[in-house]
Amino acid sequence: MTSVDSKFAELDELLKKKTVRSREDPRDKSSAEKKITSNLKAIPSLPEIKAETDEKKLTAFWIKLRSFYRTAQGGGIKDSQLFPALLSDYRDMLHVRYDYPVWIPDEAGMAENDAAVLSLTELLHNAVKTFAPSAQDAKILKDNIGRLELIVRESIDASSASVSFSDVMWPALQKLETQLKIKGQDGKVFSEDVHKIKSALPQSGKLVTFSHEAPFLLLSAAIRCQFQRSYQKIKADAVALRNKLDEMLRIENKKKPDANAPETLKGSYGYGASFINFDKFSSVIPESSSEMMTPQRLTRIEKIVTILRNIDSYFKYDSAAVIAEDLSGSIAGDWSDLFPHSNILIADKRIISSEAQNAFETHMKSMSEWLSAFRIARLEVEGKYIPDIHDAYFSNFDWRAFTEDEMALCPPVLLITPAEELILHNLTEFSRLLASHKPIKTIVIKSDAEIIHSVKSMAQDYFSFPQELGALAVSHRNAYVFQSTTIHPKGLYEGYMEGISGFSPALFYILSPRDESGRNTYVWAGAALESRAFPEFTYDQRRGVQWGSRFNVEKNPQADQDWPIYELSFITNRDQKSVISVPFSFADFASQDVFFAEHFFDVPPQYWSDDLVLFADYLKMEPTEAYSKIPFIWMTDTQHKLHKVATTHFLILYGQERLDFWHFIQEFGGINSYHVDRAVEKARQMLLEEKAKEIAALNEAHEAEIEIVKKSTAREAMEKLSGILLELDTLEVKPAVKISTAVTVVEPAAQKTAEPQAPETVVEEETVSTEPWLDTIRCTSCNECINVNPNLFKYNGSKQAYIADAKSGTYAQMVKAAEKCPAKCIHPGMPLNASEEGLDDLIKRAAAFN
Repeated sequence: MTSVDSKFAELDELLKKKTVRSREDPRDKSSAEKKITSNLKAIPSLPEIKAETDEKKLTAFWIKLRSFYRTAQGGGIKDSQLFPALLSDYRDMLHVRYDYPVWIPDEAGMAENDAAVLSLTELLHNAVKTFAPSAQDAKILKDNIGRLELIVRESIDASSASVSFSDVMWPALQKLETQLKIKGQDGKVFSEDVHKIKSALPQSGKLVTFSHEAPFLLLSAAIRCQFQRSYQKIKADAVALRNKLDEMLRIENKKKPDANAPETLKGSYGYGASFINFDKFSSVIPESSSEMMTPQRLTRIEKIVTILRNIDSYFKYDSAAVIAEDLSGSIAGDWSDLFPHSNILIADKRIISSEAQNAFETHMKSMSEWLSAFRIARLEVEGKYIPDIHDAYFSNFDWRAFTEDEMALCPPVLLITPAEELILHNLTEFSRLLASHKPIKTIVIKSDAEIIHSVKSMAQDYFSFPQELGALAVSHRNAYVFQSTTIHPKGLYEGYMEGISGFSPALFYILSPRDESGRNTYVWAGAALESRAFPEFTYDQRRGVQWGSRFNVEKNPQADQDWPIYELSFITNRDQKSVISVPFSFADFASQDVFFAEHFFDVPPQYWSDDLVLFADYLKMEPTEAYSKIPFIWMTDTQHKLHKVATTHFLILYGQERLDFWHFIQEFGGINSYHVDRAVEKARQMLLEEKAKEIAALNEAHEAEIEIVKKSTAREAMEKLSGILLELDTLEVKPAVKISTAVTVVEPAAQKTAEPQAPETVVEEETVSTEPWLDTIRCTSCNECINVNPNLFKYNGSKQAYIADAKSGTYAQMVKAAEKCPAKCIHPGMPLNASEEGLDDLIKRAAAFN
């Protein structure tokens, strides 16, 4: 287990990792497992609940409880030994494996190890892997790594911020052998493995414990590691340049008029000078014809060589630290013990910011001199120095002209101060420091006492929003901001390394509790992170141009939630195991502290009711719903009994404020962002609207198609109906045949003497069409004609036949189709091809249909 947040989420896994302290046979794994099982925590259980039947007592109690909620009078859990239910397994941290102690190397170790910070657990496991990669290798040693860790932890003085690694590790290995007392061949193998791990472990360095000094020791290690890496490289480059410049000067000296004088020659030959006549030798050496350097260039190079030769005086310290005098009382030893290679200045709290800026200017003046000499040396060696350009440039050269790499080479200037002092006395100066863009690295330590003090200040005015130093630094936009607790040493170390190397101001805002009240400070610091009391985040402008890309809030547990939610297992009154989901809220964190004790009220089980609502749920309620409820959190006592503990309205306000700040941090990291959610909702609405339009268009097209089909179907039905009716009619209608009519012509009356004449009747003869034709409206879609010749007959859109091309078939096919047609709607006419065979018979057969 490496962090508090993972502990809360995986309580069962945590218990499996508890160290076995008994002296069972280390080779008997089942024995070890049995011991672990016996060490498992007692699962909390519900108390026996007997509801209060006396209405007067019940009413009186709830009146008292509601009064407590508003006034914080009449409660308190100061001497109750209650502990947050989700933290109940952490009352005793001795058997819990976590990241401390952490190993940091000394200067020799920095060169040998890539990882500058390792937990004791990582260090031991890495060492074992170097000589026992297989699961069966060094099995006894591997099975007892937990025991070895415990021996080391127990051997470290609780008051020590750090100890020598070898001083505790070598005796611990010896003690492990003594405790196990393994004999025979197994004992011999085990002793060899102990010797191997001793060789594989670092031979130096120190173990840093979880203490108030831990952030300073990790900072010192980060600074020293970066300094060593950069200094070794720049020194090698400086020596190479200096050698080349020295060679240039030697060559130049040989060009001088007196370079061939006897005394000059004699001085350059050393021991061999006694065998040479330098007067004659000088007379035969020709004078140099090479052009000499200008006096200005010669002086410039000589000055540069002197500066490069004195590199150690410029890089004497790995940092310059300006430390608030009020902070000195918070550490056990001297500042020189924590920062042994730093130039330390203790400053008055009222002028600490200005002192830091003065130290920075002095320090950067020295660095500017050395780096300008380094740059000039490179230009001279490459023959690129142009006096008309570079003289003016380097005469005004200062830290603002440094490159990112050059600034990373410079030992940083540190300003170390407690949070309260900075906020109360130097906030304006600190803001000006950030605005100046001077890359001063400010380390602000926020202790548990300062959190309590800020809450007390709020309580005096009943409630006021606290100042958030990290958010203030972010508002300057140009500063690197790292807000963190000390429970993650590797993350803290990496944050230091990132911020120190940057060409910008930096704020390291670190929560580091002091063990003054007897509580477990590690659990307290972890709970501060879990409960959003002190969330972690990083702001680094180097990560990108877009604002959101500069933030990282992922180290916070369950960063997408308001509060982390964990499972709480307990035993019911029926001796059955049950599990509920419980948020770890600000109230759970506050319940650990004596100062908040008066804001909690242990509610007896007989008065539990539905009006008691979890603290986190209460914050979500509307005022109209919440006014009749009382918020509570789950806690356990030393007997592992669960308690419902009510909180005050003040804690609700403070919890709302912490939740509001957490939402502020979430927005930084792009989590639950209002603008993102709004953009997503807008995109969703646009998509829905587009889909709705598409669906409407499809429906409209579908309706139109249905209407067309309805009309077409109705027409077809009517046509077929009329065809059937016409088929039943006895009169055969032949549109191509003209029927004659009798017309009576009456002549005008003649003279009376004339004889009357009979009327004259004129009769038109019937004519028959010779062209084939088809009465399409009568077609019943029987396919008979299509089967005869699909080129001669085709269907229209209503699937009723018509003659497509009379010339595409024979007269015989036309007659055959007419004979097969059940509707008798095909009329063959006369043959179009007079040479077709059998026409006489076909014409006779067609007559019936014409």
